[in-house]
Amino acid sequence: DGLHWIDETARLLAPGGEVWVLNFWFPGVMLDTPEYSAWSRDRYATRFPAPRRGSTLPAEKLGADRRFDYQGETTFAFDVEFSRDGLREYLTSQSNIEAALADGAKLGELDAWLDDELASFIPDGEVRTFRYEGRADRARVI
Repeated sequence: DGLHWIDETARLLAPGGEVWVLNFWFPGVMLDTPEYSAWSRDRYATRFPAPRRGSTLPAEKLGADRRFDYQGETTFAFDVEFSRDGLREYLTSQSNIEAALADGAKLGELDAWLDDELASFIPDGEVRTFRYEGRADRARVI
């Protein structure tokens, strides 16, 4: 999370300068395949729950800081294609898998489980389209 850079941003930007804080997330949506969302929520996220994170949102941090005039947020979405191998590699880069590895899970076993689970959604040699979502918070230095 980049919120720790807010102090440095306020110091470096001239009055009127803008700071944009972008946040992207992968909501587990495969376009045209609602069954994937159910799998992501019920199988993947249950087996590998997300670790606890800080709860401060950029809007809260920027809005509470007197050095900034919070300008608002913009939400957006974009699509990304993944092969089964690409999606498996992406999923194993996430903090929930990192937490499972820190708790003693073996990467080879996780890879095998994911490959087996994802095979029903993405056959060998094919790609599927997934939705990412995001939010941009903007503020001006006072």
